[in-house]
Amino acid sequence: RLEALELLYLDNQDLNPVFPEEMVNLLNMKSFITYSTFLYRGTPTLPAFFCNYKKLESLVVSLTPFGGTLPVCLGDLPELTSIVLSYSSLTGSLPLEYGLLENLNVMALNDNKLEGTIPREWAKLSSLSTLRLGLNSLSGTLPPELKYATKLQYLELSANNFSGTLPGEYDTLTQLLQLYVNKNRFEGSLPEFICALPLLRSVFLGVNRFSGSIPSCYSGMASLLTLSIDENGLEGTIPSLVGMLSLDEFTADQCNLTGSLPDLPPLITIVALGEN
Repeated sequence: RLEALELLYLDNQDLNPVFPEEMVNLLNMKSFITYSTFLYRGTPTLPAFFCNYKKLESLVVSLTPFGGTLPVCLGDLPELTSIVLSYSSLTGSLPLEYGLLENLNVMALNDNKLEGTIPREWAKLSSLSTLRLGLNSLSGTLPPELKYATKLQYLELSANNFSGTLPGEYDTLTQLLQLYVNKNRFEGSLPEFICALPLLRSVFLGVNRFSGSIPSCYSGMASLLTLSIDENGLEGTIPSLVGMLSLDEFTADQCNLTGSLPDLPPLITIVALGEN
């Protein structure tokens, strides 16, 4: 009997049936982790028995064939610090109820088939440091309210159908280290709010519909390691990059830029400016 079980880790398993019915009774479970679990030929539905685990802190179900929608009832688990439901076949929308998870530190729902918009209610995730939603079919504009998630360090929204402009209100995300918004439908000018984020290391803005010139304030981003602005409808010249003292990689292919190669910082190893 396993009622006292607090951690379950399954890796490269082949379980059939999916999980024993008795698992609903593991009420002391704190960490449930499964990777590469080939359960069925087909797309089984992600079970909801996790929602009985009121002490659950970490839920990781990744690299599985699970489909179905995200369990709304996870929003009723106050101890949750990590939700990783990635590299699967999950569908439907993002539950606004997840905004109730005040202790949530990591939410990774990337590489699924999710649709809809990012709920404004997620602005209440005051402990969130990692948000991964890339490689889905999400759409709409980004909620300005996300500016209140001031502990964010990793924001990945790439390869979706997001549109509109990047909210300037995100200049409050001063802990942000990595920003991935490439391969969407964002438009308007390249965001200047990133110049106010002193810890940024990587920024990927490529394959969107940005226009205008490269903001001059980018030249002062001394901590930035990677800047990618490929395949946008930009114009004008590239400002001096000398002030970007940590820059290792700068890519601006297919951007309609003109002029000569700017002054480069001392540590840079990759510059890609093809088809301009």
